Amino acid sequence: MAENVPRMYCTPKIHKTGNPLRPIVDYTGSIGYKTSQALADILATLVGKSDHHLINSKHLAKEMISVMVEEDEMSISHDVASLFANTPIDLALQVIREQLQRQSFIPMVAFQ
Repeated sequence: MAENVPRMYCTPKIHKTGNPLRPIVDYTGSIGYKTSQALADILATLVGKSDHHLINSKHLAKEMISVMVEEDEMSISHDVASLFANTPIDLALQVIREQLQRQSFIPMVAFQ
């Protein structure tokens, strides 16, 4: 079976000034596709299990109702830039490893 070359395309961010482009790489059918799919299946078992998990902006708004910001505090938010390029990779991997080790099982993924 032949592998596909990953395809890159861009979509405009119409809500941003100047409409910068958002690059998207489509790995469907490429050499790394099944590996990425297997990793996504394993990581999916962690989704929603954190006390800090938010589903969407409506969920965030509901949670913020109960947050009290003191006079000497400040509430800030961070826009996602470059798909979490500012997230320390070593720390993210450590957190993922710890969360997976707490699980009673890791799903088995079949490779074809």
